[in-house]
Amino acid sequence: MPKGQWTGKDGHFSTYLPNYSNGLLSAATTTTTTMTLAKPVMRGLLTAQIKKNLIVASGLSVISVLGWKFFFQYPRMQGYADFYKTYDAQKEFDRIRNLGLFHGSCRRDMVQLCGSL
Repeated sequence: MPKGQWTGKDGHFSTYLPNYSNGLLSAATTTTTTMTLAKPVMRGLLTAQIKKNLIVASGLSVISVLGWKFFFQYPRMQGYADFYKTYDAQKEFDRIRNLGLFHGSCRRDMVQLCGSL
């Protein structure tokens, strides 16, 4: 017999254990132990599962928000603050204008041809 068999008619789980006497396996003398399985809890199961899932989802969402805030948002804000501490908008405008990328204004060396700024 295989070790552990499900017997369907009485709802018991039977285990067949061999008897070792004097160090020898005796096939004729096997002991059978039976135990009953507890009935599953069905009343309120959906409510309990939903409550557990909501708690887990809420915890994971709080962890995700805090992770995003501390690992992405704050470093980005600090990077912008560091950049704009030394940023000179007029200097950047003059650099781009002198490259000739603006269509509405002339380069410094071509001011006489375009007229006054």
